[in-house]
Amino acid sequence: ARAGLTGGGRVLAQVDARIKDILLLDVFEKDEWKDQRSITLRCRIQDDEKTMTKEDIDQIQKALSAAVTQRGVQVR
Repeated sequence: ARAGLTGGGRVLAQVDARIKDILLLDVFEKDEWKDQRSITLRCRIQDDEKTMTKEDIDQIQKALSAAVTQRGVQVR
């Protein structure tokens, strides 16, 4: 596992080797939300060999969304 990544961050970092860090920025909960919370993540991606294109970044973002959706997370 990469330094600084724990739990779910390690799982998400395995989606693509260019994901360097995943930080949990915010957690929001409401009493009326049963077993739900809203979280904000920041992902740092970097390709050490080339400048990334919009398509590269979009591909990683879609892969991350698919990975969390498979675990029952709703992406907004």
